[in-house]
Amino acid sequence: MFGCVMCNNPDETLVRASLCSKCEETKKIIAIYGIDRINEALLEIFVREERPIKNRVEAITNRANIPKKKEKSASQ
Repeated sequence: MFGCVMCNNPDETLVRASLCSKCEETKKIIAIYGIDRINEALLEIFVREERPIKNRVEAITNRANIPKKKEKSASQ
């Protein structure tokens, strides 16, 4: 009786398999599309560069008329 080797899901105890049901589904998707394409998609969807994040925060702040926080100067 072991946990999943990929996600360490404590809710699903495994006896014969090394992957839980959700990770097994992920493995099937990787088999269909390939690991490189899946990694590209994950990076594009979940990992964002700093500039787009700042742009989004600025847009939301401007729409809500929230005053900008003063940035601390390097001398402080």
